[in-house]
Order: sequence, then C-alpha cells, then structure tokens
Amino acid sequence: MKKGIMLALTLFSLAACTNNNETQNLADNETPVTRQDEVEQEDNPLDTIATSEALGEMSMQYLDSHIGETPTQNNLLETEPLNTRLKVILGNRLNEFRDVMKNGEPLKKDQVYYTMSTAGNKSGFLLIDPKTNVIQATLIGPNGREDFPKSTGESPLYVPTTVNARMKKLTP
Repeated sequence: MKKGIMLALTLFSLAACTNNNETQNLADNETPVTRQDEVEQEDNPLDTIATSEALGEMSMQYLDSHIGETPTQNNLLETEPLNTRLKVILGNRLNEFRDVMKNGEPLKKDQVYYTMSTAGNKSGFLLIDPKTNVIQATLIGPNGREDFPKSTGESPLYVPTTVNARMKKLTP
C-alpha cells in the first residue's frame, strides 16, 4: 500500500515538473506564440500547420465518399479536417471563398480532389492532394489570381487539365 502511494506521488511530481512547450519561459503578461502564428508569419507554401502538426495525420482521403457532391451538398467545405485547413490557409478570406464556391461543380478526382466555381466576377478553385494532404485554394477576380497558401506562381500540386485550362482562361 505504501509503495502504491509513493509511486503515485512520484508520478504526480514528475507530471507537475514536466515543461509545457506552449507556456515555457513566458512572463505573466505574455501570450504563447502558437504554431499557427508562426506559419502566418512565414508564408509557408506547403501549409505545414494544416498537415501533420495541427491535425495529426488526418487523411484527406475521406473525400472519396464525397466525390460527385457539390461544395454545398452535405456542407462539404465544413467537413473536417477540410474546414480547419481552409480556415488556416484562407484566414479572413474564408467567407469570400465559400461564397464563390456555393455554386461549385461536383468534387472530382484526377490524382487530386478538385472542384471549381464561378460567382459573379470571381472564380474559385480547390485542389487537395490525398497523398501529401496538401491543399490549395485559388481565387481569380478582376484584380488577378491569388493562391492560398501564397504561391510563387506554380502549384506544388498536380493540376488537372480542365482546371489548368479554366485558370488560364480566367486569369487576366
């Protein structure tokens, strides 16, 4: 009985002494810097916060069951982990992207999952690589093309021929 109590107290002491990486070395008035804050500052082109670190190894292959559904069917863009991923890469542009995607074409797969849509003078594209869990959202409007996460001009993903042709046609 005494050994059990001693073991429990020892384990409790060890747990209490373990450093917490989120709050280690912070003054009382400081807020911890999160991995999301770091990615936002780095303009990370491969969206690493939304791959393994923030969401574990949550595979995007669950989207196989959504092939043929439009972005509004079954709230496709709100399914997880896609919803969280879109929040991370689009930030304050998320609602704009969702508005453009309301009339989106059904989700298809050609090496990557993809859907595209046009609303008014804007078009939206969503590419998701199920092998690498990398996603890319693109908005094209009167002011040009914007890739999320920011891109150097070339997509790190395979772009299906139909998507590439439409992007080129719409880019001013």
